[in-house]
This record gives sequence, structure tokens and C-alpha cells, in this order.
Amino acid sequence: MVKSWGRGYDTEVAAYGAAGAALPVVEADFGGLWVRIDESPKYQELRLDRPVQSHETVNETVNETVNETVTAPEELTEALLILLAEDGSATYDELSERTGRNRSTVARTLKQLRLEGRIERVGSDKTGHWRVL
Repeated sequence: MVKSWGRGYDTEVAAYGAAGAALPVVEADFGGLWVRIDESPKYQELRLDRPVQSHETVNETVNETVNETVTAPEELTEALLILLAEDGSATYDELSERTGRNRSTVARTLKQLRLEGRIERVGSDKTGHWRVL
């Protein structure tokens, strides 16, 4: 039974050998076990063939996403106010489905509307309803 516990390591060694990769370096330190796995030549070759994405490209992508997120809440705010005026008992999930936004975005927007005094919660969280002010 003990012999079967270590068989996974033999399989890994065989796989590294087949890929032409260096074996992992195993070190015991402070009661823990560290395993360092270096890139295989094949992985290096594949990685170097991929175009490297510059920081500028990454920043542009992030900025576009942030800008879309920043401008979108106005539309979401108006949509939520209309939906809550129609049905004040709508849940976060229902509002999320109807607006096409995720639940946390809807919850965050409703919290902001509440802080701004544009809506209020009447009754309990479970059985209450929203009132548009």
C-alpha cells in the first residue's frame, strides 16, 4: 500500500523526461515542502513565439473597461428607477436579469441611490419593497 503512494512521482518524472524538461527541484524547509518547476524548452519556445502584450495595450484595455463602467451607471440608474417605480418589490436578481447587469452592480447602484435619497426601503429586507422618492 505504501508503494502506491509514491507512484504519482514516477509518472511525473517520466512525463518530464518525455518532454525534455528538467526534473522539479524538491526542497524541505521549515516543516514544509517546496517544489520548483522550471520551464521546459518546448514551453519556452511556445512562449517566445507568442506576441508580447505591452503595458500600454494592457492599460488601454483597462482604461476602456473602466470608462465604460463609469459612464454606464447613469443608464443603469435610470433603468432601475423606472423598474422600481413599476414594481417596488423586485429583487436584486430580477433587476439584474431585466437590466442585463450582474447582481453586485445592481446592489451597488441601489445602495448609491439610497444614499442619495432617491429611493428608500420600506419594511424588512425580506418582505419589504422599494419606494422611488
